[in-house]
Amino acid sequence: ICHPLHYFQIMSPNFCYALVSTCWILGFLGYIVPVILISRLSFCRPNIIDHFVCDPVPIMNLACPPLGKVPLVCQMAMHAIFVSNVTCVVFSYGKVICTLVKSSNQGSRR
Repeated sequence: ICHPLHYFQIMSPNFCYALVSTCWILGFLGYIVPVILISRLSFCRPNIIDHFVCDPVPIMNLACPPLGKVPLVCQMAMHAIFVSNVTCVVFSYGKVICTLVKSSNQGSRR
């Protein structure tokens, strides 16, 4: 949208592969710290979770106290992932809106 005539040069197949692989790698790396911390906990309750997705909170509810700083670190990691995603989306939409405003201003001057 920002550079319509250069789109096919910018979005080459290699660049698309790089974008996809970066998303997958960062998606897995974002959960490494919580997974390692939760895997070190001892569990004393039944291992039945009534959820479709194994979120960290229901898994930590099955762990025996004391949990230490594991809930805090997991919560900080999840918030960091959320904030980084929202920041990227807001930045990209802002860039698109600025480009559209600039192009409409240039079109009205003509």
